[in-house]
Formats: sequence, C-alpha cells, structure tokens
Amino acid sequence: MIYSQRRTPFEAPAAWRLEDGALVRQGKSARSYPLNDLRSARLMRTGRRHGLRTITLRLRFRSGAVVIGSHGFGPRLTYADQTAAFAPFVRALLAQAAVQAPSARYEIGSDRAGGVFVGAAAILGAGLALVLMAAIAADQFTLGLEMAARLAFVLILMLAVWPWLSGLSVRRFDPAAVPPALLP
Repeated sequence: MIYSQRRTPFEAPAAWRLEDGALVRQGKSARSYPLNDLRSARLMRTGRRHGLRTITLRLRFRSGAVVIGSHGFGPRLTYADQTAAFAPFVRALLAQAAVQAPSARYEIGSDRAGGVFVGAAAILGAGLALVLMAAIAADQFTLGLEMAARLAFVLILMLAVWPWLSGLSVRRFDPAAVPPALLP
C-alpha cells in the first residue's frame, strides 16, 4: 500500500510504502523504518487548515520520529484533502504495527493546547528581552535585570510543566480497531 504526500509547497513529494514489516519513505532519499522498532504511535487531530480538518500520525521509532499528515499540497500546489487515501493507509499501517510491535504505545491525542502554550511562552520570552533592553537603554541595568529574572523564572516554570500538560489529553486505543470518529 502506498500513500503520497507533499507537506510543503517547496518540498519534493514523499511516498510512504508498507513492505516486508517496514515503513519505507521514498523521496529525495529512501529510508526504511522497521515496524518492530516502533515505540509509540499517536493519532491526533491537529486542528483546521484552510477550512479542512487535519489528522496527523506521529510514529516514534528507535531510529527517529516520523510524521504523516492527512493533507498536503497537490500538483498545482494547492492545499488538498488526502484523507481518502490517508485513512486506509493508516489503518493498514497500524494493523501491521500491532502484529510487529505489540509492546508499542498506541495513543489518541491532541496538539491544540500546545500551540497556545508555546505562544504564551514565546510572548513571555519576548517581553523578557524587551524589559531588559528598555532597562539598559534607560541606564537602569540592575532594575531591568531583577524584573527580567522574575519573568525568566515564570518562563522556566512554564517550560518545566509542559511535559505533564501535553500528556493530559492522551488516551490509548487498540490499533486493530481505529476509532471511526477520528479516522473516517
């Protein structure tokens, strides 16, 4: 079974194939990921893009991570819905993975809150830099350093809590029976 996807308009299309217990990516360079090395598979809705609901499969192998999306850019470089080809490919991939890697974690998750959290951390980091630069410009370096240290402490706490917050919306599922509400 083959699934082809172009994630960005400037990237060459990649073809994903299932063969002999391995996931093979063909594009500029070919790479093979043995399914028995699979550690976890997370199927998630990643929000809407161009008015279309996107679904993403994130696979973590011992040799690295793979992200396959349900949407991509078509031949005219327009954003296209490829869910009709994506859904059967993912079902077949997860069915083979369940046999090859029964100890892997199969999860349903969401990355919606992640974007908001990272955005808030970025704004806080930019505010930290601006406070420090404004204090230096006003010749009040010690005051600016004290205020920036307080902002940095909050930023460090936010980033320290992030791994626990990202795991709250994760549920496990049986890879042989993918929920039809998530994958049509």
